[in-house]
Amino acid sequence: MSAVALGGAIAQWPLGRWSDFADRRTVIAAASAGAMLAGIGLAAAHGGSAALLFGFAAFYGTTAFCIYAVCLAHANDLVSREESVDVSSGLLLVYAAGAIAGPFLAALLMALTSPGLLFAFTAGCHGLLFAFALYRMRRRAPVPPEAREEFVAVPRTSPALFELDPRTQTVVPATGAEDGEP
Repeated sequence: MSAVALGGAIAQWPLGRWSDFADRRTVIAAASAGAMLAGIGLAAAHGGSAALLFGFAAFYGTTAFCIYAVCLAHANDLVSREESVDVSSGLLLVYAAGAIAGPFLAALLMALTSPGLLFAFTAGCHGLLFAFALYRMRRRAPVPPEAREEFVAVPRTSPALFELDPRTQTVVPATGAEDGEP
C-alpha cells in the first residue's frame, strides 16, 4: 500500500501539468491504460517477486490515483464557474457509487475464483475507462488550453470543500424572507 500511495503522490503534479497543456482526455486515457497495464502486471506477479510487486504497485498508484482529479478538471472545463460545485458533487456521488459497488463485485469475483484476480478486475475497469475516453475523444473536440484553468490537485472529499474555494462563486438560494425574517 505504501508503494501505491507513494506512486500516487509523486504523479499528481506531472500528470496535472501535462493535463494543463494537452487534451485532458488524452491524460485520462493514458492514465487509464497505465493503470490497466499495472493491474495486469499485479495480477500476473501475484505470489511472485516482492520487488516486482512493489514496482507494479507504485506504477498502479502513479496512474490510477490521478484519474479522479484530471476527470474533475476536465468536467469543470466544460461548465461555468457557477455550476462547478454541482458538477463536483455529482462526480463525487458517482465516485462513491463505484467505491461501494467495486469492492462488492471484486470480492464476489475473488470468492468465485482466486484472490489474485483483484487486480485483473481493476485492470478491466480501467480498460473500460480507457475505451470510453477514446470514444469521447472521437465524439467531441477538445477544450482549447486557453479556455481552461490550471489543474489543481483535489483530494477526494466532501463537496463542501469547493464552497470554501475562493475561485468558486457562492450562490445563496433565495428564501423569500425580507428584512431578516426567517
